[in-house]
Amino acid sequence: MDIAYIDQLANNGKGYLHKASVISKILLTVSLMVSVVVSNRLIQLLFIFLLLILLNIFNRLPLAKILHFAAYPAFFSLVFAMTRFMYSVEAGFIVILKAVDAAITMILLITTTPYPEIFSFLRLFLPKVVVDGMFFTYRIFFILLEKLQKTLVIIKLRGGFKPSNLLFNVKNLAGVIGVLFIHAFDMSERMYNIYSLRGYEGKILQENRWYKLKKLDYIPIGISIMIIAVVKIL
Repeated sequence: MDIAYIDQLANNGKGYLHKASVISKILLTVSLMVSVVVSNRLIQLLFIFLLLILLNIFNRLPLAKILHFAAYPAFFSLVFAMTRFMYSVEAGFIVILKAVDAAITMILLITTTPYPEIFSFLRLFLPKVVVDGMFFTYRIFFILLEKLQKTLVIIKLRGGFKPSNLLFNVKNLAGVIGVLFIHAFDMSERMYNIYSLRGYEGKILQENRWYKLKKLDYIPIGISIMIIAVVKIL
């Protein structure tokens, strides 16, 4: 997942959700996630999926890219869906749609809300040291993921992957994980030194404008109420 691209969408987007406050968007996200969890019928999950598609379109988000991101959880959910398909086709698709709906919901939040505002909201419920840790590791996680992908490509190009030799592959993979661990430790140390030089003293100061409600907040709040009502009816 391209974190720079996600940040660009969150900070420079022109949709109505971009202009709404983080509180209303968190409420919309929670409503969607709760609806996904409690829904046990295919029609309910299809309704949520179509609603998410419309929300992405109306907020001028690149739908093709969003669906590409959501394809990853859909692929991994196939493992669990296969066991459900043995009982019924609907049960299998329910598992897949739950994963896809949940993924698109979270993608909708992070592509319409700058991540400092999300972490500011989390400070209301979590200790500051935990939120600061999440703030630090947010970018590091995606940077390390990109490094892992590039390293695996290099190993394949140099003949370090052989489908017929499992022991050989595991040995090389262990080396990749070791190198990645060293990179992670080095990055965390450098990041701490950078923040210390910039005045970090155990907490990150953030703006408090995120909690102010706006006129556009009525839209996500209204959608939240509608989602719960419609899912309950269906």
